[in-house]
Amino acid sequence: MEVTRYYFKCPKCGAPLDIYYEREFSRDKLIGEGYGIVKYRGILPEFRVYTSIGEGETPIVYNDSEKIYFLLEHLNPSGSFKDRGAALTLSYIKSYFGSGIELVEDSSGNAAISYTLYSALSGYRIHIFMPNNAPIGKKKLVEALGGVLHLSEDRDRAHNDALNYSDNYSGLYIGHLYNPFFILGLETIIYHIYRFLDRIEHIFIPFGSGTLYLGIYRALETLIENGLLNKRPSLYIVEAAGYSKISRILGLRDKGYSKYLDGIKVSHLPRREEVLNSIKKYNVKTFIVDDILAARALKKLFKYGYIVEPTSAVGYAAYSLARDEGYIRRGEDSLIILTGNGLKMLDTIYEMFSLLK
Repeated sequence: MEVTRYYFKCPKCGAPLDIYYEREFSRDKLIGEGYGIVKYRGILPEFRVYTSIGEGETPIVYNDSEKIYFLLEHLNPSGSFKDRGAALTLSYIKSYFGSGIELVEDSSGNAAISYTLYSALSGYRIHIFMPNNAPIGKKKLVEALGGVLHLSEDRDRAHNDALNYSDNYSGLYIGHLYNPFFILGLETIIYHIYRFLDRIEHIFIPFGSGTLYLGIYRALETLIENGLLNKRPSLYIVEAAGYSKISRILGLRDKGYSKYLDGIKVSHLPRREEVLNSIKKYNVKTFIVDDILAARALKKLFKYGYIVEPTSAVGYAAYSLARDEGYIRRGEDSLIILTGNGLKMLDTIYEMFSLLK
């Protein structure tokens, strides 16, 4: 299919699409010139223009007492790691589709905010479909950034409503659940931390629709295939209680439903087969985190100085479980990605902390 014709999924079988293009990897190209996704233009598809405001230039902080690298993705422009994927997606749209179109996305929060920000920067109007129970701060921020907000009964309904709106009103559906450019943008997380990768033994990944996990998995595979990484770090998927799509398939028991982990309360998983195949290949471990475990982890992250949202705490919660269960040996380093900013949902965080009283 031509790059100038947009499909959010295969028009014949309905499967998610991927991007195939020629690229040559080298250590020099992993550390290019410029800022944001522009820095990786030597290994990303070539665009006529880039919509970028420095996304991905996030700090990496090492905690020596716990042997953890914290990647502060909550300090991206819109407050989440999803800016990497949104920046690349809007660069593609701006390069090949010009002006005069409206965009459509469904999200529980962070992707909505990110897409709204980068759509505004690119000169596009975007319609955002969110569940009614999405955090108030996230809904308000979408409106403040100029997005047209549509509220749906729940997360699944938001997805269906977005697709129906796109079909009926000719909006371009760029939903991150399917969008291959979005996942490609998330690969840059691994390229960003490349200089530390040979020291990292374990990576903990919050898992909702699987985009972050697949970006990390694909980037690691690319580095290994190109001889730029000699060992695979152990990967851990972390799911919310009641929404453990992968863990249940693997036979783990799940009890209760999370109220506060909105960023990973997703039931739709378009790339399920790729996720399951990669889990077998990598021997990926999975953990299920409930609101109490997340609240304990979040409170400790606050004490470390990281004002992150509840979903960001699940990686740290799973790290503690993995350490207690013997997956992490003494002296081994781990990577925890702090995915979203807590300033968007302070009321929710205050309520969540009350669980610990």
